[in-house]
Amino acid sequence: MKKSLVIVLIFTLLSACNLIESSPSIEKLNKAPENVQELLDPAVPLQSVNKNGEMTYLIYESKDEVTASLEKQGDKLNIKLKAVPKDGDNVEQHVFKLKIDKETEMIDVLINGKSTPMGVITGS
Repeated sequence: MKKSLVIVLIFTLLSACNLIESSPSIEKLNKAPENVQELLDPAVPLQSVNKNGEMTYLIYESKDEVTASLEKQGDKLNIKLKAVPKDGDNVEQHVFKLKIDKETEMIDVLINGKSTPMGVITGS
């Protein structure tokens, strides 16, 4: 009986870990990894760099302060960037590490609610 209970408990724990890992997430980084930075086009202000099909880096160059959040709509993932003006004229590179779940088939980036096209780069 104890062995059965332990097996059920382990299975439940592993299933819960799988659910956590499979949901999309976004994290702001201080800077892009060097192997990502090398792939960027300086003329494109919003870019996505796909690494190994699992990890995506979203890079947005702006004078504004930028925060990000995610909204899932079926197989579509909305990346909502909120850009708030700040003092100064320096353009900064805002880097976000994005993990996408297997159900996501389309990504839309919205900057202050407006859908914005982006350059997409695939790297290994």
